[in-house]
Order: sequence, then C-alpha cells, then structure tokens
Amino acid sequence: MGPLAYPTLDFSAQRVLERYAEEWVEPHPRLLLIAHDSQEMMPTSLFYDLDDTARGDALVVTKEEGADDGELYESFETLREMLAWGALFQFRLGKMPQRCGGTFSGDQSDILSLVEPVMSSLGFKQPISTGPFCGLYERADAAMICKGMPRHGFDEARSFSFGGSDAGVLRKILGEIAAASSLNVEVDEWTPALS
Repeated sequence: MGPLAYPTLDFSAQRVLERYAEEWVEPHPRLLLIAHDSQEMMPTSLFYDLDDTARGDALVVTKEEGADDGELYESFETLREMLAWGALFQFRLGKMPQRCGGTFSGDQSDILSLVEPVMSSLGFKQPISTGPFCGLYERADAAMICKGMPRHGFDEARSFSFGGSDAGVLRKILGEIAAASSLNVEVDEWTPALS
C-alpha cells in the first residue's frame, strides 16, 4: 500500500490466508477477514460484514482478537470510504499548519446532506462519492473529513477534523456551515492550540 499503509494493519492476501490457515479466525458466512492487526496489545483486525452491503462494497467492522461475533464495532460503511478518509487525513489534513476537531449535530438524520451544499458553494470538491456517514472535502487551502457510526443509532451527529492554512480560514468556513444550515457546530480542540 506504499505511503497509504496503516502502521499495524496488513491487508495482504498472503497474511489474511495465513491467519485462516493458523485458525486464528474461522471461516464465517457473514465475516471475511480483510486486514490483520499486528498490535500486540488488544489487536483489532478488520472484517467485511457481508450481510451489510452498500454501493458495491461492504461494511467494515473491527473485532478484537478472541472476541465473540457479537462484539463487532462498525468502522466505515465501505472500505473505499475508509481508505479515502485515511488518505485525505494523512496526505492533506495532517500536513496543514492549523487543525481543529469537533462535531456537527442537529435534528436531521442525514447531517452531511446539510454540510455538503455549503462546502460545495465554498469551492470544496469531494475526492470520491460517499454515503451519509462519511464526508470528504478538499480545496487548495483546506481539507475536512467527517465520520459517523454506520447504522449505530447516532444519526444526529458527525465528528469532523478540519485543516487549513490558518485558524481564520477554518473559523470562517465553520461559521458559514452554522449560518447556512440548522446544524450546531462545536469545536473541541485546536492544533496547535490557539492563544
């Protein structure tokens, strides 16, 4: 996966097949191992949930080693969204001089349907199309990633991480989102901290 590689996740077919051969994971009609986590403390490998498909892909869930099937944690609605979210974070957002994180919340279940038109009007593009739980937006001076828990009953909020050239740019865009929609915009942290 080159620079897109996750530090402890091995997506290689060889490693996945080895884990099945070693009986670390048993074949299951619903779950398919897609990445082995090499962390020694509480490894949480990734599985496709084949009973829960969306847009030609499947729900990505994490499962701790040795956990029962009922102990699955929804991660992303699709693997495509997970990889694009990670790439935008690593290659754009993580390199921005100013970043902030927080939540969008409101009464509407599809929060991102209120965020997207504002971002589009401000010149942001979406690198890939996404569903209602993942938002990816970028333009030359800023990038934002949003995430919610797929089908987990948390429809009224989406977390966001936002990076840009300076705090003024980020505040202005967040202000536009708050003014143009019925959403509550809450910033929990600034990196570096604002003085």
